[in-house]
Amino acid sequence: MTSKLTLGLVIVSLITALTFTISTTQIARADSDKHEHGEEHEVLEQNMKIIGSAFRQLRRDARSKKFDETTLKNLERMQKSAIIAMHANEEEHITKKEDVIQYRSMMADLIKQFLDMEIAILKGENDKAAACVDEMNSLMKNGHGKYKN
Repeated sequence: MTSKLTLGLVIVSLITALTFTISTTQIARADSDKHEHGEEHEVLEQNMKIIGSAFRQLRRDARSKKFDETTLKNLERMQKSAIIAMHANEEEHITKKEDVIQYRSMMADLIKQFLDMEIAILKGENDKAAACVDEMNSLMKNGHGKYKN
């Protein structure tokens, strides 16, 4: 019985490892294909659109200071998209090292606001959460003024 259990665990482990390897290879291949075909800019634009769309809803929530699960889901989408946008297409839209550092710093500040707002909502601090939206708006306007073509 023990040898059958051990064999079963080995098989499950191999299947899991193989599945992980295949999915990682597919992600890497997709990233490589995007870069080779000049689609990196589309990745940046798509993620910025996700952030913009979710932000419009956050502003509506902030006006009423009523936040719910939908707000938290929007913040999650914004966080994920901001991280992707932070690393997408830097060789095309930002060429100098100092500008890369400044762009990533601005994106990190924006992500921090997303996280601060999420924590404020979870704590029930709706006034603080609403104030985060004002700070996000300011960061986004400054970033667009500097980097949007």
